[in-house]
Amino acid sequence: MIAACRSAGVRLTVGKITRRLEAPLEAKRMVDAGDIGTVRMIQVWRALEGGLPFEEGNWALDPKEGGPFLDWGSHGCDIVRWYAGAEPVLAFAQYARYGPAEKVDPTAFAQFTFANGVLAHIWMTYELPHAVMAGRARYIVIGSRAILEINAYGQVKRSRTDGWDVVYESPDWVSADEPWGYPNRYIRDGFARQVQDFADAIVEDREPEVTGEDGLKAVEMVQAATRSAETNSAVRLPL
Repeated sequence: MIAACRSAGVRLTVGKITRRLEAPLEAKRMVDAGDIGTVRMIQVWRALEGGLPFEEGNWALDPKEGGPFLDWGSHGCDIVRWYAGAEPVLAFAQYARYGPAEKVDPTAFAQFTFANGVLAHIWMTYELPHAVMAGRARYIVIGSRAILEINAYGQVKRSRTDGWDVVYESPDWVSADEPWGYPNRYIRDGFARQVQDFADAIVEDREPEVTGEDGLKAVEMVQAATRSAETNSAVRLPL
């Protein structure tokens, strides 16, 4: 796709909606401004109950389609690369399946080391016993001076020595453990921002904020994690 678009002289973007939601964007601004010092570690998790939310026959249940970690994990990989500000050089991962009815692995632990020394861990599971813990995508970015806790669907908190300051909260925010509330204004604004940037990139003849190369890098990270899980060994990047 990248080569075809380049050959045709047209723009290519990838739908990484998480980068366009206001909470992750605000956290990225703080990281880039040095508000938390030098990034050291990142943890990303998406933890849901009830197993994979797909009906029998859905394409996502076909192992040839790449499995759950290619589905949501590609977003998690993109986010850690975005916050780390560097390219991954090492991956180690394990996948698991606890529910006997599942046909693909709904649980994954993946760790990445980046060229600048940042360590990142991604935990994805659809196998919580109930949803009290984390119903939304949740990220922790640990810097040399402070920590950010980011709930992708509406809140950013910054640590201080005696607690937390809320630095951003969407108007419809309830709690970290509530469902998305989709399609609410917060989510719609993210999709609108995504489409607007692509339209602007075409008009202004520039690269969009998220490029085809960004999409390729996320898929490469997933492939490295899958290869690691299959061989029970660390995998070096680039592949």
